[in-house]
Amino acid sequence: MRGSCQMKVLLLAGVACSVMAASAARAEAPADKSDKVDTVQTVVVTARRRAEALQEVPATVTAISGADLRERGVTNIRDIVGLVPNAVIQDSPNNLNTFINIRGMQQVNTQAEPNVGLYRNGLYAGGERENLGAQVDIERVEVLRGPQGGYYGRSSVGGTVVVIDAMPKHDFGGYVKASYGSYHQADIEGAVNVPVNDVVALRFAGWSFKQTQAEMKNATLNQYIGAFSDRGLRASASIQPNDRLDVQLLAEYEAYRGPALSSYAPGGIHGNGLTFQPTPKETYETVYRDTSSVSSKTNAYMFEKMTYHTDIGDLSVNASYRQYGFHSLYDLDQTPLGPPYNIAATSGEHDVVHDTFVEGLFSSKQDQPFTWMVGASYFKEDYAYSVAGRYTLNVDAVTGMPLGLGVQTVPVGSPSPGTSINTRSSSVFATAAYAFDDHWSLSGGLRFNHDRKALVFRSGIQPIANPTLAYVAGAAFGATFPTYNLDISKSFDFTAPSVTLKYAVNTDLNFYVTYSTGFRPGAFNLTPTSASTVPYDEERAQNYEAGVKAVLFGGKASIDAAVFYMPQDNVLITQSTALAQSYYANVGTSRTKGVEVEFLFKPVSWFSGGISVGVLDPRFDKAVVNAGKPNAFTLDGKLLPYTRKGTFNAVFNIDRPVTDAVHFVASGSARIEWGGKLGDYVGVLQSYKQFNKIDLQAGALVHDNLRVTVGVKNLFDQHVPQFLFYNGAQTVTEGRTFSFDISRKF
Repeated sequence: MRGSCQMKVLLLAGVACSVMAASAARAEAPADKSDKVDTVQTVVVTARRRAEALQEVPATVTAISGADLRERGVTNIRDIVGLVPNAVIQDSPNNLNTFINIRGMQQVNTQAEPNVGLYRNGLYAGGERENLGAQVDIERVEVLRGPQGGYYGRSSVGGTVVVIDAMPKHDFGGYVKASYGSYHQADIEGAVNVPVNDVVALRFAGWSFKQTQAEMKNATLNQYIGAFSDRGLRASASIQPNDRLDVQLLAEYEAYRGPALSSYAPGGIHGNGLTFQPTPKETYETVYRDTSSVSSKTNAYMFEKMTYHTDIGDLSVNASYRQYGFHSLYDLDQTPLGPPYNIAATSGEHDVVHDTFVEGLFSSKQDQPFTWMVGASYFKEDYAYSVAGRYTLNVDAVTGMPLGLGVQTVPVGSPSPGTSINTRSSSVFATAAYAFDDHWSLSGGLRFNHDRKALVFRSGIQPIANPTLAYVAGAAFGATFPTYNLDISKSFDFTAPSVTLKYAVNTDLNFYVTYSTGFRPGAFNLTPTSASTVPYDEERAQNYEAGVKAVLFGGKASIDAAVFYMPQDNVLITQSTALAQSYYANVGTSRTKGVEVEFLFKPVSWFSGGISVGVLDPRFDKAVVNAGKPNAFTLDGKLLPYTRKGTFNAVFNIDRPVTDAVHFVASGSARIEWGGKLGDYVGVLQSYKQFNKIDLQAGALVHDNLRVTVGVKNLFDQHVPQFLFYNGAQTVTEGRTFSFDISRKF
């Protein structure tokens, strides 16, 4: 009943507050406070690799302004995706990756290629460790739903997320913002724009987020799990030496330290991998672990974009580089077990990623009936990965034999140092659009992508000097952690076409139909199962979509609606060995049908609102897990895991003048996620519980530049499971938090 009542409250809040559309604070161009308008403002996006008004783009795109995100206190991809219909974030249980699920295209494991293409400033930012870090001082975020292989290439099988940083302008200005909130979280961020001269402009941004306590506490070690710090600096430059040449440069460094694993077991841990001992029941506030949960991440990023404007079009040469490091330590068995077995299993992970992306583009002038773009790109990634497992136990007690070994530690590499995946990806592509007249236009794209991946795989029990212990370790762990020294390479080729037909009744009403494709390159399992299960093939998806976009009531409202059908081949899901080890394999096909509606309105100059709804029917079509084995079973007709059947978003913004100097400001968002299955159909499975979330903020804006607000996130304090472990542990959504914010623009 509680969930049902909360659903009604949310729906009423959405309707009564009129909430702002497009699943979120849809991007509005910043307006001068003294010149406000009471119509929905035109938003310019680059979703199709060129500047277009959002209302004219024949695709499902949600655009969210950086200014709106900053005012709401949103600084991470999780909260941004929570503003988009038919999109959710899957928990990365050990804090490794950003797992974005759009239209049922889910990430299956931490070693898989991403299922959603992440782009930063138009340049590919994905790869084996897809992590964009803090979202500070950004211009906007564009989220494209559905396969985008023709325009964006690899990994864009479910959709594409494009983050666009705020770049320098030839006006002095900036902002600073400070916040203090629950669990002693103290944040500060800011940016300053400095015009050097008519040719050069610079922009500098920085942030420091720190939280010293957390909702979850490890009672065994008296440590908070969830305390963190996140610091970063960014510098960018815009250079325009003449009317033909534009150059953009950016460099950023971020350092993060926080938890590695934040889980609890409501019924206690079912087993610890070696032997069973009862463990205490846990809550999302109190857990029992004998090992600290800590991780650190560093992210260095830089890019350049150089565009030369010719008489027939623009020639661009773009490049980016990223170095990402991740190190963690956590309690692998998730127990505090002491005598007589003295079991303690820890996992220490080490990742180092080097990404280089280079792209060349030549695009025509846009003020003509026929427009086109041709280009080529190259992506290079060197990814080193190792996991050092340490299994400490009382060997005599566990084996029941008087071996005289007592408490010993068995070191395991799963995988061992020296393991790496090197990716080399190249593509050529072309897009074109032709306007037959003022009503009809046809556009499309074609991309060919070639990937080659080389795996060096090392795993197994590490050398042990004591021969008796080495024998016992081999007997106990040898089957679970077999020794491998594998060198494998695979190539993946994919051609991604897309085509769109658009009919514009007038400037306020457009219809379109589109066909697009996308792919996720194959990869390798880095869990020690068997040599035959290490590689798997690419996933492929198609999208058949029809939509309508309309401006209503003289510009006071707009609506975007689309229906789509998405078949998917070579779907990845978990399988298992006879020893109950899990790995990932292509199991068959799926079919997803859905509807998305986004409604935005602004009836008066001081109030904007809207509603968005996404509904999915994501199901396996023909799929078999463990095919040809005694434990085989079919998934035909079952729901795709970790995918919501529906989402509802509602957002509102208020900026109401009280006096000439003071405005009352408020914002709020409501999010409902319902339906779906949590788990992998192999080891764990349960119904996805409904998630109801309300965030509210209110305060004052003084002299158009000083903003002071108080806010609450997750008003209902809901804790909904997001990831299930085989041993009974789970991760949940973060509970209710409060904050006080003050910001100043200059």
